[in-house]
Amino acid sequence: VAAIGQWAHVLTDSFDSVGTMLFFPFSTQRYAVGLWAYSAQAGRYADAAAYYSRLGGLWDIAWLAVALLSFEVLRRRWFVERIEPDDPLWAWLRRRWHLRTSTLVAIYRAWFVYAAGRIVGWTLWARVVNPERGTMRFDPTWGGPDWVVKAAGPAPMSAPGYLVDAVTGAALLALVSWIGWRLLGVRLWRRATSAVAPTAPPSGATSDAAAAVPSASRTSPGCGRGPGAGSRTPSAVPCTGPAPRASG
Repeated sequence: VAAIGQWAHVLTDSFDSVGTMLFFPFSTQRYAVGLWAYSAQAGRYADAAAYYSRLGGLWDIAWLAVALLSFEVLRRRWFVERIEPDDPLWAWLRRRWHLRTSTLVAIYRAWFVYAAGRIVGWTLWARVVNPERGTMRFDPTWGGPDWVVKAAGPAPMSAPGYLVDAVTGAALLALVSWIGWRLLGVRLWRRATSAVAPTAPPSGATSDAAAAVPSASRTSPGCGRGPGAGSRTPSAVPCTGPAPRASG
């Protein structure tokens, strides 16, 4: 999941006019789509006004809409039944810091709360509060907005050189990632998953071990009791084997 999130972020970075080094450090070639203007050099507020007045802001809002339409994944039940059993990170956090389920759910939801607050807050500032919103107008055109100075894109490269650079960088990155996974990732994954508590059987279900014990042994006099008939003292009498026969 973390890898998907990282690559989604990288993909978003490649949409602006400057682009990003997809295969760094094996290639320093920048890959840029040019969907919107890169404007970080304009300063914090001008950059925010530009981003949420162009296709970049619509991109963020679209993902927020996807999250809201899939709100079921933020419920406590979804986390307990789907997320925690499949991701050993949460079991590690529970053991390492003795966290309760409510705390883990709060951490799990915090990413959505942060992202939603950021998108809504900056959009309102850019399009409602910003005193210069009249000149910093909404411009959802390709490469916009046109009122901000666009940072330069990657240096031009010939098509064969571009292709060779991309293939080489992708191959080396994949190879090193695979080696890192085999040497370290698998070990960490097994360590985390081996400590995950087994899932409790559904209510009403009988375990195989319990079903294998004869019914007489589960109802034997003295099973789990002390030597006296009504004693509550723990007993060494095992709950296995047939029930003792009455004497005489």
